[in-house]
Amino acid sequence: MNHNKYDGTIHPEVWVRQIRLSFYDQNNENTKNEQETVDYCKLLIHPSIKISSETNSFVGLVNDLKLDTSYDAFKKSIKKKVQELKFNNINKDNGDDESLKFLNNFIQLCYEGEITEIGERKRLFLNALSKGSLQHSLIDNKFDKINSMEKLSKYFYESLLDEPKTVENGSYITLKHVATGKYLSSCTDSYERGSGYSGYLVYAGPTVPDTSCVWKINEDQEKIRNNQLGKFLTIFYGDLFTLTNKNIEYNLSVSGDDESPATKNSKVCNARYGSLWHFRSTNSENPPYVKSKDIINLQSDQFVLRSSESTFTCDNKTYQEVACHKERIGGNDEWCIEIIEQSNQERG
Repeated sequence: MNHNKYDGTIHPEVWVRQIRLSFYDQNNENTKNEQETVDYCKLLIHPSIKISSETNSFVGLVNDLKLDTSYDAFKKSIKKKVQELKFNNINKDNGDDESLKFLNNFIQLCYEGEITEIGERKRLFLNALSKGSLQHSLIDNKFDKINSMEKLSKYFYESLLDEPKTVENGSYITLKHVATGKYLSSCTDSYERGSGYSGYLVYAGPTVPDTSCVWKINEDQEKIRNNQLGKFLTIFYGDLFTLTNKNIEYNLSVSGDDESPATKNSKVCNARYGSLWHFRSTNSENPPYVKSKDIINLQSDQFVLRSSESTFTCDNKTYQEVACHKERIGGNDEWCIEIIEQSNQERG
């Protein structure tokens, strides 16, 4: 029977377990007792590694191997492997398998390197994740709440499940007004016909979305995220973007100088040059990135997008008003994001 000799390049418990398992027959019965197996193991240990002549148990044998200086060198080499570990989530076809392999490899290396302190494990785990990834962002966001390997694994898998639901630069979305169930919409009617005003009507329209309710998120500028400069596909809370109506191809805009027709707040319209907006989470957990079905506030600088049951008339048609305000944020300022079509850009 061929067995690997022990030379300090494998974890003592793993090596002893391999020897023990080899002495089980087809009926799953052990063909050697503990003393016989220990004596056999001693013959396979490199002579530079000192084993007490009195050692006669598996526990004692493992303890002897761990007392040798070779074990300290082994642990340092394992820690270096953990520090160099990287998670690659590009191959979506084998995503589950690759994620499981990565997580199991990380846990096993931490065990073999005796990296037991959860704070160190969290730092090493973050180091293995790309700084621009959802995985890094969620673990970093939940860092102080993670107090066990089980929670670290939970949030890692949560980020993988979130990935198909995240709002991205280039995504087509709808925004449903939570209080009234109507969708943010636009049409080619103007608030002020014949006045030279170039903005098109924005209102809370149908309760079943159509093409007038679809908006494209456009975020072109580079930004710093996790101390890394670049263009990131995922939209995070606080990121600035424009919203372009798919039908009209004009941009959502707020005019602080003009009054809305019903409530006399700040007027909202669709204009050629739109305002910069950002999402504000209403979730007390403060998630880092935006997902479909999130309830949000939509803000441009200090202006908050609002609708209510207030209506106005234009061209003999009645519309539910959408306006902006700088007052205290309330229930009428809540919108639900729904992804209609995901971005066709490749995730890096």
